[in-house]
Amino acid sequence: MNKLKKIIEFAVENGWKNTLLVDWKDWDDAEWKLLTEGDSEFPVKPYFIFLFSHDFAKAVFGEGENEDLAECWDFIDIPGNYLCSSLDWEYHLMHAVISKDPIDYYYNYISEKGKKK
Repeated sequence: MNKLKKIIEFAVENGWKNTLLVDWKDWDDAEWKLLTEGDSEFPVKPYFIFLFSHDFAKAVFGEGENEDLAECWDFIDIPGNYLCSSLDWEYHLMHAVISKDPIDYYYNYISEKGKKK
Protein backbone atom coordinates (compact mmCIF):
# COMPACT_ATOMS: atom_id res chain seq x y z
CA MET A 1 0.00 0.00 0.00
CA ASN A 2 1.36 3.42 -0.83
CA LYS A 3 2.09 5.99 1.88
CA LEU A 4 -0.52 8.52 0.82
CA LYS A 5 -3.30 5.94 0.78
CA LYS A 6 -2.31 4.84 4.30
CA ILE A 7 -2.36 8.48 5.49
CA ILE A 8 -5.80 9.06 3.95
CA GLU A 9 -7.15 5.89 5.57
CA PHE A 10 -5.80 7.08 8.93
CA ALA A 11 -7.43 10.49 8.51
CA VAL A 12 -10.80 9.01 7.52
CA GLU A 13 -10.68 6.59 10.48
CA ASN A 14 -10.08 9.60 12.72
CA GLY A 15 -12.96 11.70 11.44
CA TRP A 16 -11.81 13.44 8.25
CA LYS A 17 -14.86 14.03 6.06
CA ASN A 18 -13.50 13.17 2.64
CA THR A 19 -15.47 15.07 0.02
CA LEU A 20 -12.63 15.43 -2.49
CA LEU A 21 -11.43 11.97 -3.42
CA VAL A 22 -14.19 9.95 -5.08
CA ASP A 23 -13.75 6.15 -4.96
CA TRP A 24 -10.15 6.54 -3.76
CA LYS A 25 -10.08 3.05 -2.24
CA ASP A 26 -10.43 1.58 -5.75
CA TRP A 27 -7.80 3.70 -7.50
CA ASP A 28 -5.06 2.04 -9.52
CA ASP A 29 -1.37 2.98 -9.50
CA ALA A 30 -1.77 5.52 -12.32
CA GLU A 31 -4.41 7.45 -10.37
CA TRP A 32 -2.25 7.51 -7.23
CA LYS A 33 0.71 8.68 -9.29
CA LEU A 34 -1.36 11.52 -10.76
CA LEU A 35 -2.47 12.56 -7.26
CA THR A 36 1.06 12.58 -5.85
CA GLU A 37 2.99 13.90 -8.86
CA GLY A 38 0.51 15.90 -10.92
CA ASP A 39 1.12 16.27 -14.64
CA SER A 40 2.31 18.83 -17.16
CA GLU A 41 -1.09 20.57 -17.19
CA PHE A 42 -1.31 20.77 -13.40
CA PRO A 43 2.22 21.26 -12.03
CA VAL A 44 1.11 21.75 -8.41
CA LYS A 45 0.94 18.45 -6.59
CA PRO A 46 -2.80 17.75 -6.25
CA TYR A 47 -2.50 16.25 -2.77
CA PHE A 48 -1.64 19.73 -1.46
CA ILE A 49 -5.37 20.52 -1.72
CA PHE A 50 -6.21 18.35 1.28
CA LEU A 51 -2.90 17.42 2.93
CA PHE A 52 -2.39 20.99 4.15
CA SER A 53 -5.99 21.65 5.14
CA HIS A 54 -6.83 22.23 8.78
CA ASP A 55 -9.54 19.55 8.82
CA PHE A 56 -7.18 16.91 7.46
CA ALA A 57 -4.40 17.88 9.88
CA LYS A 58 -6.79 17.80 12.84
CA ALA A 59 -7.90 14.28 11.89
CA VAL A 60 -4.32 13.03 11.60
CA PHE A 61 -2.51 14.90 14.38
CA GLY A 62 -5.38 15.45 16.80
CA GLU A 63 -6.87 18.60 18.28
CA GLY A 64 -5.45 18.23 21.74
CA GLU A 65 -2.97 20.39 23.52
CA ASN A 66 0.34 18.67 24.06
CA GLU A 67 2.19 19.77 27.17
CA ASP A 68 5.50 18.77 25.58
CA LEU A 69 4.85 21.30 22.83
CA ALA A 70 3.73 24.14 25.10
CA GLU A 71 7.26 25.44 25.30
CA CYS A 72 8.78 24.59 21.97
CA TRP A 73 12.05 26.04 20.84
CA ASP A 74 11.91 25.29 17.13
CA PHE A 75 12.02 28.47 15.12
CA ILE A 76 12.52 29.66 11.60
CA ASP A 77 15.83 31.42 11.21
CA ILE A 78 14.23 34.85 10.88
CA PRO A 79 14.16 36.97 14.04
CA GLY A 80 10.70 37.08 15.57
CA ASN A 81 9.21 34.28 13.41
CA TYR A 82 8.76 31.27 15.63
CA LEU A 83 7.48 27.93 14.43
CA CYS A 84 5.66 27.03 17.59
CA SER A 85 2.22 25.98 18.76
CA SER A 86 0.97 24.04 21.74
CA LEU A 87 -1.83 22.48 19.65
CA ASP A 88 -0.83 19.15 18.16
CA TRP A 89 -2.33 19.69 14.73
CA GLU A 90 -0.92 23.21 14.30
CA TYR A 91 2.57 22.22 15.40
CA HIS A 92 2.72 19.20 13.10
CA LEU A 93 1.06 20.93 10.16
CA MET A 94 3.64 23.71 10.28
CA HIS A 95 6.43 21.13 10.28
CA ALA A 96 4.80 19.16 7.45
CA VAL A 97 4.55 22.31 5.32
CA ILE A 98 8.25 23.12 5.63
CA SER A 99 9.47 19.53 5.48
CA LYS A 100 11.31 18.28 2.43
CA ASP A 101 8.62 15.64 1.87
CA PRO A 102 5.25 16.27 3.54
CA ILE A 103 3.99 12.78 2.73
CA ASP A 104 6.98 11.29 4.56
CA TYR A 105 6.33 13.62 7.52
CA TYR A 106 2.71 12.49 7.81
CA TYR A 107 3.61 8.83 7.22
CA ASN A 108 6.36 8.85 9.85
CA TYR A 109 3.95 10.44 12.33
CA ILE A 110 1.22 7.83 11.86
CA SER A 111 3.80 5.02 11.90
CA GLU A 112 5.18 6.23 15.23
CA LYS A 113 1.66 6.72 16.60
CA GLY A 114 0.85 3.12 15.68
CA LYS A 115 3.92 1.87 17.58
CA LYS A 116 2.84 3.69 20.75
CA LYS A 117 -0.54 1.91 20.90
